[in-house]
Amino acid sequence: MKKSIVQIPVALAAIAATLSPLAHAEDPRLLVGGSLMRDESNLDEVVESIDPLIRASAPDAEWGTDLYVGVAFNQYFQARFGHRLFGDSETRIYGGKMEVEADGVYVALDGLMPVTERLSLGGTLGIQSVDVTLKVSDGYNGFKDDDDARDFFYGLRLQYLVTDQLALTAVYNRYKFEIDANGVDDLEYDSVGIGAQYRF
Repeated sequence: MKKSIVQIPVALAAIAATLSPLAHAEDPRLLVGGSLMRDESNLDEVVESIDPLIRASAPDAEWGTDLYVGVAFNQYFQARFGHRLFGDSETRIYGGKMEVEADGVYVALDGLMPVTERLSLGGTLGIQSVDVTLKVSDGYNGFKDDDDARDFFYGLRLQYLVTDQLALTAVYNRYKFEIDANGVDDLEYDSVGIGAQYRF
């Protein structure tokens, strides 16, 4: 599961090069962008998979961020390299609580299909690397454990061109990370967000 993230930009570039003849030739354009994300995790299921006798409360969705730079090959394909800060998640366990913090870098390829002159719909496929910190406390004592994970993610993407350079974006992404513990459920995130993107 933990594939080298160094190989992914090469793979994404190869995919884009293979598909680019389907689109009209255009000069590649640099882009920068960011989104405010609403992240909902399955931390309660992770906790209950550790011990079936534990009952954990469902964590609330929390705010995170997505900042990136990239290249728009044409109006159909763009590649991005970015950093995701996932919203901190917390679940109540009896008189205590467990928290999870996660952030890391990613690479992704977006495929977009114009619906109108300004609106495009499409999907995203990428790989996300994260550093995960799990914290457990009962109000008096506590401990934390650090882990790292890496896996593919996928999603849906909407872009609306305000101008030739500025676009508004709406996204949904699905993440799943394996925690290094036997029998423990994968840590998952369902993330929705809105943002903006600028092409030079």
